[in-house]
Amino acid sequence: MATTTHWIITADGRGAHLFGCSHLPSGDLHLEPGRSLHNAHEEEHERSRPLLLGGAERRGSVARSGAHAAPHVVSQGHADEESLRRFAREVRTWLAAAIDELGTDRVTLFAAPQFLGVLRTELDTVASRVDLHKGELTHLRAHELAAHPEIRRMFGAARTSAKS
Repeated sequence: MATTTHWIITADGRGAHLFGCSHLPSGDLHLEPGRSLHNAHEEEHERSRPLLLGGAERRGSVARSGAHAAPHVVSQGHADEESLRRFAREVRTWLAAAIDELGTDRVTLFAAPQFLGVLRTELDTVASRVDLHKGELTHLRAHELAAHPEIRRMFGAARTSAKS
C-alpha cells in the first residue's frame, strides 16, 4: 500500500523547516524532518552601530542630503523589516527548489504572524503551489508538530495518542 506524503513547512523570520507528513499503519501522523533554511541576514547588521543612509556617514560626501546634513539613521524596525523581506525572498527560492525536487504540486506552510504578510507578498512565483496558514510552529520538533491540534485537524490523524 502506497503512503501519501504531505509536505509541511514551518517558517518565521529566523528559519524555515520542511517536514514530510504521512500516516502510520496505526493511523497516527508521522513527521519526518527534511531540509531547513536559516536567515543569514539576522546577524548582518551591527546592533550597536546606527545604520546610516544618504551618504551622510562620510563627511564631505557628494551624496549628502545638504550642506550641513546630519547623518540619517535607519531605525532598527526598518532594518528588521528589510531583513524579513530578504529572508522571505530566500524562502521563495528555497520553496520553489524544494517543490520541484519533491515532485509535489502543493505544500502547506505555517508562518508566524509577523512573517506571514511579508512572505505572502514575496511568494509570487510559487504562491499557487503553497497553502499559507498563520501559525507560530517553528519551535516545535517533529513529534510535537505531529501532535499539534491544527496539524491533526488538517491531515486527519485517525486517533489520538494515549500516552501517560
